[in-house]
Amino acid sequence: MQNFPRLTAVFGMSVGELTAAAIDRAIQEKTSESGDLDWKEALYPDSRDGKAELGKDVAALANARGGIIVLGVGEKDGRAERATPVDLSDSEVRRMQSICQHYLRPFLPGVTVRSLEMSGGRGYYVIEVPRSEFAPHAVMQPDRGHLFCYPVRVETLTRYLAEHEIASYYRRRFAAATDLEDTLARIHAEGRGRLGRVPPAWVAVSLVPAVAGDLGSGRRALDAIRGSIERWTDATPDWLSLGSPKSCVPGVRRAILTGTPDYRGTSRSPHAELHFSGAGFAASFASPVADIFIGRAVLLHNRFDSSYAAIEQDSVEFRLFGLLSLLAHHAVHAGAAGSCEVLAQLLLPTSTKSQHIETMLFEPASDMDGSEIDIYDLVNGSVPLRGETGIARTTGSLEEMAADGCQWPYGSRRWWPGEVSTGGQESPHPLRGGGC
Repeated sequence: MQNFPRLTAVFGMSVGELTAAAIDRAIQEKTSESGDLDWKEALYPDSRDGKAELGKDVAALANARGGIIVLGVGEKDGRAERATPVDLSDSEVRRMQSICQHYLRPFLPGVTVRSLEMSGGRGYYVIEVPRSEFAPHAVMQPDRGHLFCYPVRVETLTRYLAEHEIASYYRRRFAAATDLEDTLARIHAEGRGRLGRVPPAWVAVSLVPAVAGDLGSGRRALDAIRGSIERWTDATPDWLSLGSPKSCVPGVRRAILTGTPDYRGTSRSPHAELHFSGAGFAASFASPVADIFIGRAVLLHNRFDSSYAAIEQDSVEFRLFGLLSLLAHHAVHAGAAGSCEVLAQLLLPTSTKSQHIETMLFEPASDMDGSEIDIYDLVNGSVPLRGETGIARTTGSLEEMAADGCQWPYGSRRWWPGEVSTGGQESPHPLRGGGC
């Protein structure tokens, strides 16, 4: 579900965590309606016009920047004035959800209705509406011969789109895929251009959400990113976390996070570029530095060889998941929503050839009983990697990618084609399921 940074600041908590007490405080402070907040004194009537009114209000938010509708709050001149608790029931929740499904075209995913009880089965309803990547959404108007109209919320008012505005919305929708592709390629190229030569390779991931967020600009946005990444690091298992960056350098509408203390445009440690729009680039070593087998014997075609820099396949996969988790968490925090485009690449240092060390993919060998031993076998089908590797690209759900818990990589391994973790080679060993 979409995060709303402005509403988080208004209520002192995220929209998904709202409580009846938080609504009460907003009423006491006479919080004003806005483009993403709509106070309603009563329930929508269970009549034809009442259903159309609910559909209109939901579509208007989805066609603008998203937001919430709070039922049970009386307002005066656009400011919350008094609590007017409404009757709460599961049947009313289902009724409103059904209206949103049947009165809007095209279907609007992600709308949620939650009840916040005060006492005695009465309280508030919060209808959460994400900004839609499929806008414009039309709503059926029974009083106009069942015509479909296109509402949009502008500040505290709702108006209907004119013909030329509807055409503009459709042009933006159809151009969105091309725009995302261009933005993704640019962000990836900018990020990889700041990576230093660290053998044997970098794992790099870039992400662009279909519905952009907005953290604002300047110091406030930088501080928001610092706080968000600290929370992500604290909540992330060590095997996924990339460690706390030592520097947060301001860039062009982005924060550049790096573990390089004397950063001057080139990172020699885990690196991330987190854009204020929710897009981002992140890179880490393909294998832990301590586990890079340079000059150590590895099992190659049934003989030991010491001339290879061995990249561990498991490490590549864990790096991929950690980087994706970081970028998805940032996108949600920035207020992005919907689907997202992701690409990943294994980047080799240009110095590999001059060092006479070839890079190949290895996996933990297994003993007779199936347990892993401290020897690495060559991944079947791998070839020496001496230059540029291919780029793997996929589309996914931002909400699912940002899900909490260490179990999600195993359930979502379909995001990653085999060539991501094998440098362009077909992988005979996809990510193993079975837990952390």
